[in-house]
Amino acid sequence: MEDMQIVDAARLRPHLKNYDLGTVFAFDGFVMNIDRGGFRNKPNLLVDDERFILIDHEQIFPFANDNETYNNTVIRNFEDGMSLYPFNKHLFFPFLKSLHDNEKNTTLDTFFEYLNYLNINALDEYASFLKSKNISVGNYPLLKKYMIAVKSKASVFRKILMDNIS
Repeated sequence: MEDMQIVDAARLRPHLKNYDLGTVFAFDGFVMNIDRGGFRNKPNLLVDDERFILIDHEQIFPFANDNETYNNTVIRNFEDGMSLYPFNKHLFFPFLKSLHDNEKNTTLDTFFEYLNYLNINALDEYASFLKSKNISVGNYPLLKKYMIAVKSKASVFRKILMDNIS
């Protein structure tokens, strides 16, 4: 990633498509990434003349950090249409909030296409590999159950996202 630099999203906005904004916003909401914008106000966005790359290395799926406790409140909350993710702190929130309603309705489509094709069971192999290297994957059974819930009830997740940018 030579010659790339962290950039302010406002300066990059003219080069981003609405579906880029919606896809990143939805993905970060899905993994509950509190770092992109968030409370630390870090964009974690690298750019060069041709592309942008999202980086992150710190905090996702915070509900699954504890290996000892199985707390599926996050799944119950999700199924009830609630999320504890601070969407209004996200780097792209102001841009998505300012879109016209017809643009908002389609900006999330790319993410949901990706979600539709996501093979959650394929993650088992990666989790096993990381564990074999003594790298913690947190409470993987809870994490997997959450991802299955979101994928199987994608319309609930779409509504949560739309409610936040409407």
